[in-house]
Amino acid sequence: MGAPRNRSDSGLLAAGAAPAKVILAGEHAVVYGHAAVACPVRSLQARVRITAAAPGAGLRLDARDLGRTGGLATQDAALQVLAQVVRDTLTRVALPAEPDWIIRIQSRIPVARGLGSGAAVACATVRAVAQAAGRELARADVNALVWRSEKRLHGTPSGIDNQTVVYDRPLLYRKGRPPVFFDVRTDLTFLLADTGVAAPTAEAVKAVARLRAAQPDRVESWMREIGDISQAVCAALRENRPAALPGLLNRNQALLRRLNVSAAANETLIRAALDAGALAAKLTGAGMGGQVLVLGENGGRAALVRALQKAGARAVTSFSAQGRDPAAARVSQ
Repeated sequence: MGAPRNRSDSGLLAAGAAPAKVILAGEHAVVYGHAAVACPVRSLQARVRITAAAPGAGLRLDARDLGRTGGLATQDAALQVLAQVVRDTLTRVALPAEPDWIIRIQSRIPVARGLGSGAAVACATVRAVAQAAGRELARADVNALVWRSEKRLHGTPSGIDNQTVVYDRPLLYRKGRPPVFFDVRTDLTFLLADTGVAAPTAEAVKAVARLRAAQPDRVESWMREIGDISQAVCAALRENRPAALPGLLNRNQALLRRLNVSAAANETLIRAALDAGALAAKLTGAGMGGQVLVLGENGGRAALVRALQKAGARAVTSFSAQGRDPAAARVSQ
């Protein structure tokens, strides 16, 4: 999805954008080959704009959200992965010389909250660089470049982040298999409540791996059930059966508790949501902090937002699984 060009940007050459992603069901089980279901969150976007620099100035990265700048040879660890994304894309579009560009990155996606911020920034960057070079890459090519970035960031990612962000569609995903994209036929609005605690993905994955090594049969049975839940959530969304979702999502959370990845910060917001009348509430992503996914009646959103704020949510974001409401975005902060 390319971002619209802003005519007020002096020397604008190109712009790219990409959405956040949220896992509705299947956390951790997806690492071990079981199904997970995810969808884009278009109300949270990463955006990249490329403007012309002075002749001979070379390429400059300006990550405003991080307060950092640097060139392609930067030694700043926070910029190195992004610099490699730019180099990979320049190679892909056969632009041999370093262009005189300023690449400005801005993102409304919270970092380290399980929302695919790294994949979204990489995707927006690939799209903007290709456009500035006068090329339009197929989504499969964009996905390959973002996947390469994900491996640098996370080591052994499942692949669900880049697939959801690049193709910008709900999907059922199993590691090592082609994703199954689908249309959501159930009109539901979810809330994402930010615990304010960075979600340590690598730490959570390692902790689950240790538990699985210690109790292989028990943990594998939980993983299989989580995968079955993901399949059922996908079916409910595709077949317009919203009444099936609360039980499935709440059961998924119960299994995540057994995996010891639901931290006190998650549980506080989950309890606040359920006490305020939510139909379902669960962590989303790796857990140990990050975000809590809340499903309520479409007419009761305001009460849920107030309850989550009172319980300490740093921000509450509304999104439609159908992707209809990018303007709804953040309803509190």
